[in-house]
Amino acid sequence: MIKPSRLGWVLSALLLLGARAAAGAGPKIYGFNYPCWGQDCYRTPSAEKNLDALAQTGARWVAVVPTWYMTSASESVMKPTNSSPSDDALRAAIRRAKGLGLSVELKPHVDRLDGGSRTELLPPDPAAWFSAYKDMVTHYAEIAARERVDLFVIGTEFSRLDGPGHRADWLDVIAAVRKIYAGPLTYAANWDSFSKVGFWDQLDYVGIDAYFPIPGPESEDNLRRGWRARKSALAAAAAGYGKPVIFTEVGIASQPGANAHPWEDDQDAAVDLTVQKNYLQAFLDTFGDVPWFDGFMLWSWEVDPHLSGPENAHYTVQGKPSLDVLETSFALWNGQAQ
Repeated sequence: MIKPSRLGWVLSALLLLGARAAAGAGPKIYGFNYPCWGQDCYRTPSAEKNLDALAQTGARWVAVVPTWYMTSASESVMKPTNSSPSDDALRAAIRRAKGLGLSVELKPHVDRLDGGSRTELLPPDPAAWFSAYKDMVTHYAEIAARERVDLFVIGTEFSRLDGPGHRADWLDVIAAVRKIYAGPLTYAANWDSFSKVGFWDQLDYVGIDAYFPIPGPESEDNLRRGWRARKSALAAAAAGYGKPVIFTEVGIASQPGANAHPWEDDQDAAVDLTVQKNYLQAFLDTFGDVPWFDGFMLWSWEVDPHLSGPENAHYTVQGKPSLDVLETSFALWNGQAQ
């Protein structure tokens, strides 16, 4: 029996699947991560304008991304800073997105003030860390529930903390979230460790931050071969857990050779628009109609219009040939002729 608290989300999912069948074949989730770093960054005029522009691409989803911080990999607490969106700003962004007809994912992050990777977080007191993390994630689960967010991500890229050894800790977090939020849940595993996550069976999707490296030329043919080489492991994960796969993040910087290390963004690199375009075209060609693949959220769409355009060497596709590639697929999936 479906619990009444989950019935609304189930009905919404069925309606979405029906709309997908009526439109072109393709994933049911496609959109952009929309992070910002500042207390009021989601409520600036430029951020609102850029969210409107995101909706005009034909994307159907947006992920809002609040971030809390730890001072180092070995700390046991995380806190909001002046770079963390306020709750009011976050709610405003969710409501504006829904008003634009977008489905909304809420994806809380934890980053390090020392500049290191969250994949290397290894607190000396894991129990204290999970206690603090549960407080953080349930705070955002309450916002997700009140704002009727369509998908909630319970964590992102904690590669040293998401294995079987911490299954009990994650079951406690998941249970606490499910008491508050009745919608679907996923976790955003790092691309190189998703098979080691110890709690996929408790979630609704296998979520992956899919920065898969594809060495060699930046030609579409080579990049398509590289994406196809990943399909068998991903299909096995979907079959093994009986869950569809989504890419909670996928993307690549507009930099020479970025296909060999898509997780890197060199702040001083030259611009290469072709590698980004070809990488994303090859990805769409490979996964656009795979039954067990429910979709993706591109990293990322900028809130600041000055951080985009053809001279930008970073992840955004705004004002670049890559956006044309994405909009073509979005139009097809939306059942619109091109």
